[in-house]
Amino acid sequence: MKRVQLEWSALSVDRLIWIVLSLEWGMMMISGLNLGKFYGAGLFEFGIDPVYWLFFFSGIPKRIHEVNGIGIGLSVLAGLSLIYGSINPHKRRNAGLALLLLMVHYLMITAHMGHRNFQTGSFLILIPFLFKQPAQKFAWEGLRYWALLFYLSAGLYKLINYSEIPNGYFSALLRKQWLLYGIEHSTDFRLRWMYWLIGQPEFSNLVFWMGCFLELFCIVGLFTRRMDFWIIFGLFTLHAGIWLTMDIGFLGQIAFLIVVMYPPNNQDQRESFN
Repeated sequence: MKRVQLEWSALSVDRLIWIVLSLEWGMMMISGLNLGKFYGAGLFEFGIDPVYWLFFFSGIPKRIHEVNGIGIGLSVLAGLSLIYGSINPHKRRNAGLALLLLMVHYLMITAHMGHRNFQTGSFLILIPFLFKQPAQKFAWEGLRYWALLFYLSAGLYKLINYSEIPNGYFSALLRKQWLLYGIEHSTDFRLRWMYWLIGQPEFSNLVFWMGCFLELFCIVGLFTRRMDFWIIFGLFTLHAGIWLTMDIGFLGQIAFLIVVMYPPNNQDQRESFN
């Protein structure tokens, strides 16, 4: 098979990452998901990761929760930091500021909702921008492997725990996910497709396992870059399918997924940035 190589400059890819993060942040602000939302609001679940607990022990969530205006101010600061990063993506101090603010937002919103979407890529993607070369090159490589293992582990979890699911399992899951939309007589264009898919238990299970295959396919990327284009194509297809069937957005993962297809020869171009 002929190798598909994307010849982007390092600067173009780095700016694209910041631009995607800026667009995501703007959409969340328009939706009302700024840090000011947590003024006077309760936090329900801190998660199972002890590292996250350290953040709550720091007292930062308490201040955002109790002092009006801090959350909105931090949200504006995060937006300005992301816009600045889109113009000049190689300022390490700005990357550190953006990473901290995006992580605060992620931890606060997941603790408030009591729901994990595991879109940690929306802030982990900024880690390589904290380093100079040659350390930055290893940071990009490490993040790439982390991304591949992230999706591979999801596929392995499904393979181990759902290998004997009965026909109708995914149909039942879809019925539960879209029940409220039907009750509210939503005009969402996906509803007609969902009604059909719910009524086809064998095909809906096939869709479930197709998604699992796309996750498991990431194992190839642990041994070679020759299939990176097809891995990233498969993961974008996976997330598009998840949005269509489960109404779970994926903009927070787009910038993160860029590192999977990142051409390795472009790493050397970053020498001049530092």
